[in-house]
Amino acid sequence: MNYDAFFKTSLDKLRASGDYRVFANLERHNGNFPHATSLGEHPQKVTIWCSNDYLGMGSFFLSKENIPYTKNQTGRTRVWS
Repeated sequence: MNYDAFFKTSLDKLRASGDYRVFANLERHNGNFPHATSLGEHPQKVTIWCSNDYLGMGSFFLSKENIPYTKNQTGRTRVWS
């Protein structure tokens, strides 16, 4: 099976139907929630109105203090804003 062709065809169908998700390329500013910079062709300041971090917990001091503990317990890392 030609997996490259299979996935290309599948992605082309998603794009044609309008169901292909494109995520915004954003640079979030630590301590300045909900403000960010859109890093597209013409970078500009934006306000994030919808986010998984809608309460700003990624910037909460207890969350930031526990990042090393969580990393040591799970062996995983996660980029926090």
